[in-house]
Amino acid sequence: MTRFGYLLLAVGLMAAAAACGKAASAKRQAADAAASRAEAQYDRVLVNPELRVVVRGIRYALVQADSMYVNEDSTTAQLFGLRYLMLDTLGNRVAELQSASARHNLRTLKLVAYGNPVLVGPASGRIASDTLNLDPEAHRIWSDVSTQVQWAGGGTTTFATFTVDDRFLNPKGTSPRGPQRGRL
Repeated sequence: MTRFGYLLLAVGLMAAAAACGKAASAKRQAADAAASRAEAQYDRVLVNPELRVVVRGIRYALVQADSMYVNEDSTTAQLFGLRYLMLDTLGNRVAELQSASARHNLRTLKLVAYGNPVLVGPASGRIASDTLNLDPEAHRIWSDVSTQVQWAGGGTTTFATFTVDDRFLNPKGTSPRGPQRGRL
């Protein structure tokens, strides 16, 4: 390769690096702007927080989010870009909830996920609703609005309301439409 070829390669690599830097910079600026707006309403803004939910001395879940907004005089946190990993007593993943946003009570540990929450169960069944509620103390997951359940064995059932224990052994719902098969 000639000196001119190396020069063109170097210029091309520098241009590519600059383009990547601008994209990352734009994303960082957008996150900073959102945090600035939130600072006017909240006492604390955390970026990429990770919380461990412990119930009676046993690790129950791992909560991850893109951002978390908290007021010092409140026990409730707003989470955005939620990923909630439910764990068994050995720390293995049982299920995973993903949602655009959620309200998490840091005292009672109850969580209300909204913004298209989807919960994937241990057998890869899926629960989707406009709102999903989790209560680790009561070992309960429920929704009081229309909920769509995709069973691991195939088929989809829509319920008017839905509830299941946190080990996915006893699913119940009202006004089912569609086949009810097997496990979640």
